[in-house]
Amino acid sequence: MPDIRLIEYGSCDYHDMVALRDKILRRPLGLTFSEEYLQQEMQDILVGCFDGNRITGCCILTPVDANTIQLRQMAVDDDQQGKGTGSKVLRFAEQQARNGALQN
Repeated sequence: MPDIRLIEYGSCDYHDMVALRDKILRRPLGLTFSEEYLQQEMQDILVGCFDGNRITGCCILTPVDANTIQLRQMAVDDDQQGKGTGSKVLRFAEQQARNGALQN
């Protein structure tokens, strides 16, 4: 059973999340993350799906304004695609947004 939870910026889980996003979203396009880009995620809500200690999916929730939250950087590892991991991450992220996780 996958464990979906919030990730703390800068943690080991966060670094695993960046690696997954790099593998799935960046490398295929020949892109990389800059430190400046990643620092912008400090105020975001970071969501990860884990199978044991391995991250299998993730996304980021970024506040746009008082009423809008943008879902970004959604990634699911290759071997988990088509197995419902993305749907589970999305449902968790939607619940976080509804619960006001960004209204600190």
